[in-house]
Amino acid sequence: MKKIFLHFFAAFFFFFLFFFFFFYGILPLCINKTTVVIPTVENISVVQAEKILQDHQLTPHIRKDSFYAKNFPPNIVLKQYPPATTKVKKHRKIYLTINPSVIPHVRMPNLYDNSLTHAKSILKNVGLSLGNITYVPDLAKDVVIRQMYQKESILPNTSIQMGESIDLVLGSGLNAQEILVPHLVGLSFTQAKTIIENADLTLGNVTYILYDTLKEKNLVSQQTPVHDTIVKVGTTVDIWVYCDSLEEEK
Repeated sequence: MKKIFLHFFAAFFFFFLFFFFFFYGILPLCINKTTVVIPTVENISVVQAEKILQDHQLTPHIRKDSFYAKNFPPNIVLKQYPPATTKVKKHRKIYLTINPSVIPHVRMPNLYDNSLTHAKSILKNVGLSLGNITYVPDLAKDVVIRQMYQKESILPNTSIQMGESIDLVLGSGLNAQEILVPHLVGLSFTQAKTIIENADLTLGNVTYILYDTLKEKNLVSQQTPVHDTIVKVGTTVDIWVYCDSLEEEK
C-alpha cells in the first residue's frame, strides 16, 4: 500500500513538473516566436510609420476615414489600431488613420432650433468644430437661432472645409419683465387692440391713413415698435390704420 502511494505521488509530481515546464517554458517560447509588440507610430509621417511596422513584421493598412485634423500637418498618422504595446501575431494588419493632404469638404448641417449640446454633437460628427458662442435675447433659451462662419450666416447644405469652426448665436431667454412685440400688420384695428392688451402692452397713438380700397379699411398698415422687438411690459405700441374717410374715423 505504501509503495502504491509513493508511485502515485511520484507520477503526480512528474506530471505537475511537465505541465509547469510546458506552460511556463516551452509554450511562451513558441508564442514569442510568432508574436510581436506593436510599436508607436502615431504623430509621424505615414512613410516612417509603414517602414517601422514592416521592420516589426507587421502589415500597415491605411484607413479611408473621413477625418481631418486642422492642427496637424498632412500625411501624419493621427491614430493607430490596435494601439501601441499590444501583443499581436506577426503580419497582423495595423490600421492607420492619416491626416489627408487635400482638405476634404463637408456639407454644413442645419443647427437651427437645436440645443447647444445637440449642435456640438452634430458638428463633431461631420468633422466641424465649435467656435464662439454668443447669446442674444430670445424666447428660445439655449437654442441655436443663428449659425455663422467667418462672421457671416451660413446656410445648411453649404460646402465647407472639414475642420473649420462654426460660431453659434443662442437665445438667452427673456426675463419676466420682457416680452416680444406681436405682429399686428394686416390685422383689423379690433384684433390688434385685443392682442396688444393681452400681451400686457399699451395701445398708443392710432394714426388713420386714407386708402381708396374698401377691403383694406380698418386694417393695420404699420406698427412701432416692429414685431419681435424685445420690450418691457407696458410699453406703448403705436399703429397706423387704413380708412376711407378721416371724418368717419374722427
